[in-house]
Amino acid sequence: MDSLPHLLDWIILPTILVILGLVISLPLSLWRRQKQAKKDFSSDVVLVTGGGLGLGRLLAERFVSLGAKKVVIFDIVEPKWDYQTLGQCATCFS
Repeated sequence: MDSLPHLLDWIILPTILVILGLVISLPLSLWRRQKQAKKDFSSDVVLVTGGGLGLGRLLAERFVSLGAKKVVIFDIVEPKWDYQTLGQCATCFS
């Protein structure tokens, strides 16, 4: 009978708290996401540092897809991908 309070303390109570936290936080995060307005990049010049690889490359591609006026890609190494496929709005400096 001694093990029942121990079981409640270490397994059941934390599980209930985690589930309660998810039930409360999930609807709030969905509501905040719907409320945020998307930014218009059509008149902006975007500077992406570290755009030679990885996350920088993905950010540059994303800003082009969002309609940025100009995307300037800067990195200390030459990009390992063809940034010219992004179109006229992309310029690269290394």
